[in-house]
Amino acid sequence: MQRPMTTTRMTSFYVDFRLGGYAKTHALSLIWDVSRRFRVRGMTRRRPVPHVTLYPPSRTRNIRDVINVVERVGRKYTLVPYGIRGFGRFTDSRVIYLDIEASSTLKQLRSELAQELNMVVQGPPARTDLDFPFHATIAFNDLGSKFEPIWDYVRTRQQPDIDQYLLRITVLGERSRIVCEYDLVLKQQLDRRQALSRYWWTKTIAATGRLRGGRYDGGRNVWRPLPGETRWRPLPTETRGSRATAKQNISRHPFIEKWVFNIKRALGLK
Repeated sequence: MQRPMTTTRMTSFYVDFRLGGYAKTHALSLIWDVSRRFRVRGMTRRRPVPHVTLYPPSRTRNIRDVINVVERVGRKYTLVPYGIRGFGRFTDSRVIYLDIEASSTLKQLRSELAQELNMVVQGPPARTDLDFPFHATIAFNDLGSKFEPIWDYVRTRQQPDIDQYLLRITVLGERSRIVCEYDLVLKQQLDRRQALSRYWWTKTIAATGRLRGGRYDGGRNVWRPLPGETRWRPLPTETRGSRATAKQNISRHPFIEKWVFNIKRALGLK
């Protein structure tokens, strides 16, 4: 008598890291601006989460194997620097993105992750070459004939020139829900509840500040930049010596905007 064939349920997953601080604020502002101005919904069908992919969507028989790989690789790294330098695009796939300038450390981390995760996935392995561009998508999918106008528009926006650190590696499962995060600074695996907790994020930022030799205000100022991120480039049409340009750049800065908003609210002004 022939035995019934058993099947093992496959699990979808991918691995990324999320933008924080000024970078997150700037990316979200740009995503919503493009969506409203050009009536495209690619990034706003769900709550947008600016992120950079470390391992593309894949399938595995056991998500625990993926989590173990992320933790094993993550233990080797602490502060992983990267920068955001303007915008880029993939013409074939109609994608416009924030251009991520990856440090050699970030490239090595992604390569190690890919090599080890390729051994636990089911299906074709991911690319492991270091030349594939790091990017954070701001518009994609339903752009159609709007692709070129959107590209022309974003290049007139404030050009980001931000330095940050990758602090956590995020593992996402079915329906893009966070499964867990590995905190490179705390050297600790965080479950979904901890990964979404403001308390644990405050601990991560405080530990980062100590590693950098800086001071931290205990999380009271949630708009405080991450250590090292301060720079913004002028628009292509602006000149360095212009006082009007300097005033314009300052007024656009998300920290200044939030500070002014809080002062006006405290004074009862609208």
